[in-house]
Amino acid sequence: MATNSYKQIYRGSKTLLICEYCNAVKEDVPVREDTMREVTVRVENEVQNDAQNEKSAGKVLTIIALFLFTGLILELIFKL
Repeated sequence: MATNSYKQIYRGSKTLLICEYCNAVKEDVPVREDTMREVTVRVENEVQNDAQNEKSAGKVLTIIALFLFTGLILELIFKL
């Protein structure tokens, strides 16, 4: 199969792409640069939020472990 099996056909003011093999038709819509920039910023924000959530979860687990350890130490001290 070819790497680009779509042929461009111009109908009025629209450019259509037609697949040579399956005859699928789709409209050729150019991607706007500002839209791509918005998507890039959104993905970067999601990655940063995920990293912050992972750090927060690690801190919470550390605090819980410290409370449990402190409780065990206090229990051992009061039993003596």
